[in-house]
Amino acid sequence: MNLDSVKQKIQKELHNSLIGNSEKNVAASVELAGSFQPMPQLGRGDFLWRAESRSPFLFFLEYGALVETYGKGVNTSMIRLVSPGTLFWCEDVVFYNQGARTETKSLTNSSVWYLSQEEFYRIHSEYGSGFDFLNAFSLITLGNYRSRTAQLIQMNPEKRLAHALGQYPALLSLLTRDELANFLALSRSTLHRVLKQGYGR
Repeated sequence: MNLDSVKQKIQKELHNSLIGNSEKNVAASVELAGSFQPMPQLGRGDFLWRAESRSPFLFFLEYGALVETYGKGVNTSMIRLVSPGTLFWCEDVVFYNQGARTETKSLTNSSVWYLSQEEFYRIHSEYGSGFDFLNAFSLITLGNYRSRTAQLIQMNPEKRLAHALGQYPALLSLLTRDELANFLALSRSTLHRVLKQGYGR
């Protein structure tokens, strides 16, 4: 994919994140997208950011798959999977201006683009649209958490797996069975039963 095509996709994601599309916000989204830069390709198991690190401000996944996890003691929880064409960020860095409490690593060869905090605020100083974007990002984050919580509470194991595969079709090949059970908040035995009944795995 050529550079212009990727930046057009980023600009579309930024534009779609906003509630209102004033002229300044449209212009700012074009400028922001044009300032994204490609990172070196990530291989399977490579980390995009580690706990306590100061990651870049915004990211866009061109291709591949990423998983964000949160660890406390010996326990690690999978927070989210990032699929291609997604604009995403580390909440601790973007909203609280502090080091990450989570970690994000690549599940396969992945191409990630990034925007630095300095560039974001430089463009904000020019267009005055930074607060609109930050508000949009916070609403997206809240919506994602509500959606995931509803899935885990309201769906039985079979529906949880079916819904996850609908969102991430390659899930069965990207995650180990233990990782998949963790993501779906299921026991290993329940996941085994569901896979055997519905997918012959």
